[in-house]
Amino acid sequence: MSNGSCQGTPTQCPEPLLLFPPSNRCDPCAGAPSCTEALKDCKEGGQACFVAATKYASNSNGLKEDLLRSTSLFLEACNQGHLVACNNAAIHFEQGVGVSFDLDRALELFKKSCPEKEKEAPGCKNLARIYQYQGKSKLAVNLLESRCDAFSQPHECSALLNLRVGESMASGQEPDFNALLKLANKSCSDDFQKGCTQLATLLISQQGSKASAPVQAVDLLEKACATEEPSACVELATLYQKGLTRAGKDDSKAFELYEKACKLNQINACGSLSLYYLRPNLPAAESVSAQVRRQRAVQLGQLACSRAEMTGCQTLAMLSSGQDQAATQALTQIRQQAGIACDNHKVPSMCSLLGELEIRGLGGERNLQQGLKRLDDACKRGVVGACQRRTQFKK
Repeated sequence: MSNGSCQGTPTQCPEPLLLFPPSNRCDPCAGAPSCTEALKDCKEGGQACFVAATKYASNSNGLKEDLLRSTSLFLEACNQGHLVACNNAAIHFEQGVGVSFDLDRALELFKKSCPEKEKEAPGCKNLARIYQYQGKSKLAVNLLESRCDAFSQPHECSALLNLRVGESMASGQEPDFNALLKLANKSCSDDFQKGCTQLATLLISQQGSKASAPVQAVDLLEKACATEEPSACVELATLYQKGLTRAGKDDSKAFELYEKACKLNQINACGSLSLYYLRPNLPAAESVSAQVRRQRAVQLGQLACSRAEMTGCQTLAMLSSGQDQAATQALTQIRQQAGIACDNHKVPSMCSLLGELEIRGLGGERNLQQGLKRLDDACKRGVVGACQRRTQFKK
């Protein structure tokens, strides 16, 4: 990318210009003067481009031109050595944001954002995730292990902990609790609340499913949830739902925590919340009519299921069996979209979702063998939930 424009047909233009309609002139800024100026001012370090790219990304509201401008600017900032810009551009290619989906380009940019000797390397965790998606779990583990040992960055140690847990689930072997505990303590440093949530969850798992949660674990979760770490709110909600806190069972508190986490975009919380809306005695909202509860259950169920959260699919299935047309249509649409994402783009989470829908016969015909094969593949590519469900279905 040079001065913000180039002559020629779109196929001769550099990425990410290929999403634009054919024209005699391609322009990565799509005619926006502020974007063009930012490209001209993009000196060594790339900060000017990065700031402008972030503004376009945050204010785009899905507008294709602004998303393209954002990606163009992130790429130029990346060329100038801005590591966070490389990471952000990689995410755009991975997710097809303003550009065509391109996992190879994403991998190249994640590598660029993860210099071996750089402590603050934003893309290393994402690079490991892509390795995992590609079935290269050994590369993913080696990368995160070396960085966790060398720099003790909590977010990278946290990602390594997730991989270790996934490995044990995929193999069916009991994990080394002491090794996991060591990693969890590294993850819960520098006030990294997601890592502290992992530590709390690990401590709870050692108590057994029916024992009250350790006081230390509950305290960790309460602190993390108060700082708006959504995964902590979900864990805490589950404890209240099961009556495993000092306060005992409290559905109203669980509902409140699931609602908070869902608003913070924790998708499994939205799935759990959808099931609550099916209850005749909805906590904290008994005055809501049955029709409104049902509509809300469909909305939350569709949101969660489309993001591969099976509790949302379960809600839709229950409503569909009761002849709810909106739920039936949602399941059909989700299965079709998952098929495209899995078969065309090999997205592991979508292959896991599609496999389970096929096994259960939701949104289409039942296909047990194909569904199990998809879960096997997703498990090998790092989807922990796929490992668990594969084991359950094979019993």
